[in-house]
Amino acid sequence: MDFVLSRRCPATVHEQLLAQMEMKILAGEFTAASKLPSVRSLARRLKIHPNTVSAVYRTLGRNGWVVPARGSGLYVRRGTKVEATSRLRLGELLQAALRAALHLGLTQTEIRTAVELWLGTPPPRRVVVVDTNVETADLLVHELRRRIEVPVTACLLDVAMQQGVSSDAVAVTWPIHLDSLRPRVAGALAPLMLGGAAEESRALRGLPKGALVLVVSRSTRVLRYARGIVDSTRGDELVVSAQLLADAEAWRPVAAAADVVFADALSAPVLRRVAGRRVREFTLLSDHTCAAIRQHLAFAVPELVPCPRDNVRAREVVDAELRGEDVRPGPGRGVGNGGNGAAAAPRPVEVAGGGGHPPLRRRRARR
Repeated sequence: MDFVLSRRCPATVHEQLLAQMEMKILAGEFTAASKLPSVRSLARRLKIHPNTVSAVYRTLGRNGWVVPARGSGLYVRRGTKVEATSRLRLGELLQAALRAALHLGLTQTEIRTAVELWLGTPPPRRVVVVDTNVETADLLVHELRRRIEVPVTACLLDVAMQQGVSSDAVAVTWPIHLDSLRPRVAGALAPLMLGGAAEESRALRGLPKGALVLVVSRSTRVLRYARGIVDSTRGDELVVSAQLLADAEAWRPVAAAADVVFADALSAPVLRRVAGRRVREFTLLSDHTCAAIRQHLAFAVPELVPCPRDNVRAREVVDAELRGEDVRPGPGRGVGNGGNGAAAAPRPVEVAGGGGHPPLRRRRARR
């Protein structure tokens, strides 16, 4: 966990540390549910005042990046819940699900019908990028259109929360928004992850000390992340200017003299007219994100709509199956039935939509 802070940088130490921590979270260096260093230990390592670290942590909390645990410290917000079952082989997982379905009273015909509907559901036809910032969303849409062969559009988070995202689309958003957005997405939901900055770091390390670096982006947020990459790689060894693309009067004179210019995918064509080959385009999306989106586009997994009680009970039965416990109905057996072993009555499979193979939906139980 490396941070590089410069007191000669125009940005304050607070801004530098905040940008680098956000960048590490988005790039996956700080994994979900990982604990942040204590205020005192990080301040001592970086040789800065503990109040500065504390202020950065408070800002991370307000922005939704971290959550406190009583008496334990701060943890990176969990964007997706990784269950222990994900480590099982596919056959074991399917067997556990089948046994749980039979235990709940579903017939083989009902199970077969549901599986056939799942497999027959057409895959999503488009991708929707959900973000809180218009400029950042437009940049992500531009990058995805160059790598994904389906229509890609942008949607602000508050709009998606109000109107929802239909089942014919794969919704993609940052990990911190996954939990809040999930109930409003009828289809697949994929996390956005920042790509590594290996090429940019190599280019920066090859510059002589005192070289002039220009960073240009359409998005203030992206500009802050890109600046964090430069600061964390060479610190105060380089002279850095970070400018918004809209402020041409500020970046044009610098572009003419800069040793290297880093620009996002939308800004790079404009900068090349001024700085030519000195422009290096940087991208946000990781290869893993694009691979996950392609996987969602290739295969649709629609969902059932059980009532909340059955949803909880099904989860209990599956968990018991995976632990190897006996969940067959009988006296003193069963999960969550008070020990009477009473099996749940069969419930019909509810289907939404019409024509062909309609997708299945699930109303998620509140936890």
